[in-house]
Amino acid sequence: MKWKVSIPGPYTFSELSENKHYRNKPDLLLDLARAEREIARRLFDAGVSLVQISEPCLVYQPYRESPLDGSELDLAFDGIRYVTEGRPDRFLVHTFFGDASPVIESLLALPVGAVGIDLYETELSGLHAQTSKDIVLGIVDSRESNVEDSHWIAETALRSKNHIKTPKVILAPNSDLKFLPRQIADRKVSTLAKAASLLEAS
Repeated sequence: MKWKVSIPGPYTFSELSENKHYRNKPDLLLDLARAEREIARRLFDAGVSLVQISEPCLVYQPYRESPLDGSELDLAFDGIRYVTEGRPDRFLVHTFFGDASPVIESLLALPVGAVGIDLYETELSGLHAQTSKDIVLGIVDSRESNVEDSHWIAETALRSKNHIKTPKVILAPNSDLKFLPRQIADRKVSTLAKAASLLEAS
């Protein structure tokens, strides 16, 4: 059996932390990246197949008055690169709760095997990219108890291929399902499986 473990990305971790020790944010982020690199190594040694680096703060900053500038983005991506160095194919970087269009090219340039986007916040019309990486489509809403239709999911995934050229599309929730009732979460996962079968048959 293959296992995936999700960890907060170093940028998101640093953004949502209260810094009482480090002189500046880059020092905090670098230490977090060092720790996460070691955590990932131990997870792989324990048999984990894939580590998801969750970076919602790359696309979602309701607590800020201004968007990320270029230097902050460079710092964020450097942190991810440090974590994934040596085993890029064993990592997925996933963004959610915000529009990934402004940073999609930078995300696709990262040394990771797959990139995830939240289709409930990202307009397909704003996505235009070509990549050899797998694309994870956050196509089931983790913040909504309504269970999506499998045919709608498959059709939307097909349309996404007009905007992102990729060898493989993976269907997934836009973020963790842990805040939904278990019965609803199970139904959403079942619907994803049915949609994946429809997509493969199309």
